[in-house]
Amino acid sequence: MATAKHTSKRTAVTVACLLVDDMSASLAFYVDVLPYAMDYAMDAAGGAVPVKDRSRRGDITFTCLKARGGAEVMLQLRPAMDDYLPAGAIAPPPTPGSGSHVILYVRGVDVDAAYAALPPSADVLKKPRTMPYGFRELALRDPANGYVVVLTKHVGSASS
Repeated sequence: MATAKHTSKRTAVTVACLLVDDMSASLAFYVDVLPYAMDYAMDAAGGAVPVKDRSRRGDITFTCLKARGGAEVMLQLRPAMDDYLPAGAIAPPPTPGSGSHVILYVRGVDVDAAYAALPPSADVLKKPRTMPYGFRELALRDPANGYVVVLTKHVGSASS
């Protein structure tokens, strides 16, 4: 099997694009609970939506979110992909209770501070703990889409 030759001097970055069915509910989790802020957002016509205008969240069909330290994730309304990719390219959303097809790791987060700031309604899958491989982790479920999000930070060797 032939592989593409990498000739660029630039560092490649992979950014996950999570398909969502309710953008407002998704932003309530990723922006209001997790350490992300909207970098830019677009509506169905491709126009810019002001990221500071909370009243326009329902107009957003695509957004790029950034966290301090450079972590990025994109949110895309699932129906908006119908015009972008051929039929059958995107799997249907998982059925409720079937588990997540995606686990998103967000590195560089103060896990204990994030845990302390969670609203009581947060779906905590695993409370903060230090793993044998030296990362402190907190696992949450995205309430709108079912994705698992693990907040993590390297702390050295395990101690708890």
